[in-house]
Amino acid sequence: MKEHDQHYPCSVRVHGQVIVSHEPLRIGDIRPRRGRFQPDQDLRLEDFDHRVEVADPALFRSYVACRDLIHGVLADAPVTGEYDLAADNWEDFLPHGIATTIVANVRRDAEDGCGVVPAYIFDVELILSVRLIHSEPKALLLACKETDVEVAGHGELGERCAICMLDEGKDEETVRLPCSHVFHGRCIEPWFHRVSTCPTCRSDVMECFGFVTSSSTGCSYTT
Repeated sequence: MKEHDQHYPCSVRVHGQVIVSHEPLRIGDIRPRRGRFQPDQDLRLEDFDHRVEVADPALFRSYVACRDLIHGVLADAPVTGEYDLAADNWEDFLPHGIATTIVANVRRDAEDGCGVVPAYIFDVELILSVRLIHSEPKALLLACKETDVEVAGHGELGERCAICMLDEGKDEETVRLPCSHVFHGRCIEPWFHRVSTCPTCRSDVMECFGFVTSSSTGCSYTT
């Protein structure tokens, strides 16, 4: 952090490296544990550097505004913007820690300066670790939805869901498998994390979608 002449705009620069790891999540697997990468994982390093100007220095006195700014910088940067940086995908929400530090320093300076907020230049250097997880259960569920869009989008169940044994609720999403059996979306998704067979007739849904195992559809996690 550096105080700057008020005649020039404030700015935030976020730069460093992104470590990218690819992992599969297959049907029947335990969800990959978030944390440090294993040495045998395929890692890729990328450099990133992005800077934005901030017209009103008072923004740095608001934690929420500052957090959203940092998150926006990462989402707009050419390299980091390629990944899903939604708050729920972070192990530790990095913008939270950065915003807390910035706001604490700015508020302290504002108190020392009788309420006057100087203009600042913030330079943030970091290492961002991204785990790209290809989820077979999710890919299988999406494949079922794509083959029968009308039923998947709030269609009629026609009978009780064989998993929860409850009738379809109003506006509740349903999914029809290739064998024509229909289930609640909220029920069949966790089922696919365990097995790929239909809960009713036990036919293997994976056999109908050979492309699922090589599909790029999946989830990304950030640490």
